[in-house]
Amino acid sequence: MQASRIEVYREPPTPRDSYTGLSGVLKLKLKAISYIHVGSGAEALTIPSVGEVESMLRRGFDRAIEELNRKIGSDFQENIKVSKKPCIPGSTVKGRTRSRIELSIPPRGDGKQWSCFNKATFPQSRGKLTAWRHRKLWDEKTVTQDRGPSCDLTLGNTVCLTCDMFGAAGLQGLVYFNDFVGEPAMLEKISGEFDMKLEAIRPGSELVGNIYFRNLSEARLGLLLYGLGICGTPSGSRILIGRLKYRRKLAGKEFGAAAFTLTDVQFTHYRQSENLNTLCSRLWEAAKKEYDVREFDEVERLERA
Repeated sequence: MQASRIEVYREPPTPRDSYTGLSGVLKLKLKAISYIHVGSGAEALTIPSVGEVESMLRRGFDRAIEELNRKIGSDFQENIKVSKKPCIPGSTVKGRTRSRIELSIPPRGDGKQWSCFNKATFPQSRGKLTAWRHRKLWDEKTVTQDRGPSCDLTLGNTVCLTCDMFGAAGLQGLVYFNDFVGEPAMLEKISGEFDMKLEAIRPGSELVGNIYFRNLSEARLGLLLYGLGICGTPSGSRILIGRLKYRRKLAGKEFGAAAFTLTDVQFTHYRQSENLNTLCSRLWEAAKKEYDVREFDEVERLERA
């Protein structure tokens, strides 16, 4: 039986040509609680040296082909790097932050959903057997909802909450994510089941990055922090990120858990100095009042599922 379509609340987007709310930068640290792998798509190959190939050929062409077939193979799948330093791209952080909000924010009092399903979120909502952990984590009823097409400002003049904040077709977002970058020594090569070889960021490693925002209300800034797992204090709860975040283990090592810490907030326009704990508490209260969100630990929720 096909689910009935759920109406999404939409309104004209926030003006982009003037400053109408809070603007500034969030300075953050991302701590790896377990191993984290965000693949670059590059996979190194083990190839014999020229001297080895010449030696093989001297023993006969057919034999050389057999030996080359044995010795040429895939090596470790690389983690993304920037200037040889391990990196979690801003696009990865943005995607998981947006998805957390889209999938966990309760509906409005009138029954309408605050958010459509962004195209990056939507495919997981179908009944793939391999996505059962995703459906358990975010609730089967939620991920299978029919919220209609994603927002597209080229086809209309209104957008949902998350498309206004993070962007949609024809609309630039109000939030921009920098890459989170660490140090080369953080990387470790791990060989696991099914010949899977990954280069991963070690537990305990800390990567730093910034998130820029403009024209956000206090409730929306609090909602952005909620998307990062930061709810009321600068230290966030555990979130899931990267490859194997649902499977969680490779070669007996845990993967995919991290936590953000807010280290500073710098506003574009002058504001009276405020303790970071006090600011986080106030923004969280504003987000709870406006959007009825509740704190939760993604790792704990997945383990219960």
